[in-house]
Amino acid sequence: MKLSITALAILTSLSVFATEQVKAPAKPEVTVRPSLVADILSRPIQQTQSQQQVQALRSGTGIGGGVVFEGLIAWCDQASGILHDARVEARESWGLVGNPVDTLEIYRNGLTLAIQSAPEHQTQGQVFTLRYVQRGLTLSQILGVDDILAGRSLAQRQTESLVNFFDWYLGFTRDVGQELDRQLYIPYLANRHCNDCHETPVRTIDIERRTVELSISALRELDARFVHTLPDRSNLYSSIGVTTYLKALSYLLRQVAGDLRETLFAESFVCQASRMEGLSEQINRFLNNRQGNSQDAIRLNRFSLTLKDIVTKLSNRGCF
Repeated sequence: MKLSITALAILTSLSVFATEQVKAPAKPEVTVRPSLVADILSRPIQQTQSQQQVQALRSGTGIGGGVVFEGLIAWCDQASGILHDARVEARESWGLVGNPVDTLEIYRNGLTLAIQSAPEHQTQGQVFTLRYVQRGLTLSQILGVDDILAGRSLAQRQTESLVNFFDWYLGFTRDVGQELDRQLYIPYLANRHCNDCHETPVRTIDIERRTVELSISALRELDARFVHTLPDRSNLYSSIGVTTYLKALSYLLRQVAGDLRETLFAESFVCQASRMEGLSEQINRFLNNRQGNSQDAIRLNRFSLTLKDIVTKLSNRGCF
């Protein structure tokens, strides 16, 4: 039987296609793996809440929000709760027993627990809560709390001053978490690269203003709680010793200056940041060459007055 030309062409094409299929190697089957974030979200809930928060923090890019910033907010809430509970417990201990050593230990343990609960890695920089928790532990060492708890030193007047300071400091650091990080800084990080976010954008000026307010508060309180004027207003004295106070002041000046240089409008504060760093260097030179005589009171006066001027100028965005 004769085939038409069209039918013959079709049979020839099918034969060639079949031959090519036999010769061509089979393509490997491609398995599409889910993204890391999708993989984490699809896992069954078997971990503790804190473990889930840390795992979420280490996942994703964080651009446009997501689990990274949810993890940071969760930690800020957790740290604020730890600091609040430590403060309440310390106040109860101080009011019922009146033992400053036990009270200081509660404050320091609160800072330690807060930092131990912090994530190991922050993809979008260090939140201010963590900065001030770390600084609180450093200040406890500089101010002699570690020595007091270890039984190496004890002076009733000094420990009472330290109790008052750390009671303020834990409340201050808790407010940093709630008023700066949670409400302003973390939402700003989460949404700064997001083009289709529905949240109201955080104004950079609000972050700047709150950061400066907290910086001023930290420096002002350190000075106000440890430096006092004599009854005749002739001179100043430090309730924890000149050397101890000045070491703490020198440390905090450098830390706050660094914060101001990192603000979104750093040029507005570079003058006072430079003055802080300069004052810190002057204090260190004095401590390295200290003679332990009447110069202590004179230097303390000058350093304290310079600090007060820096705080005033910083509030007004002024220079010298």
